[in-house]
Amino acid sequence: MSELQTVATTALEQFNEFLASLAEKRAATAERERIQQLEAAKIRTEREERATEDKRKAKQAHRAKIHGEAKGALVERAYLSDEDAARLVQYIRDGKIPHVSITY
Repeated sequence: MSELQTVATTALEQFNEFLASLAEKRAATAERERIQQLEAAKIRTEREERATEDKRKAKQAHRAKIHGEAKGALVERAYLSDEDAARLVQYIRDGKIPHVSITY
């Protein structure tokens, strides 16, 4: 083998090693990006779940407040007992009293 062939073979081997190294780096970068995207998606999902839960709790608290105010008014103005007023509010809430509704 001539010196030129030896140099060319060595250069080709080095170039192939460089390409293999570059491919490994790209694969590692792609894997890191994939993991980052998964983590970001998980964080987004958790944030959305917390927001949904917060909205549900706020809605529940608001409805409880409205029910309490309605019950209080029935006790004060219609002279119903707490138990009867609570039952009446529940019936109205459940749609068991025609033409009467609670606006939240």
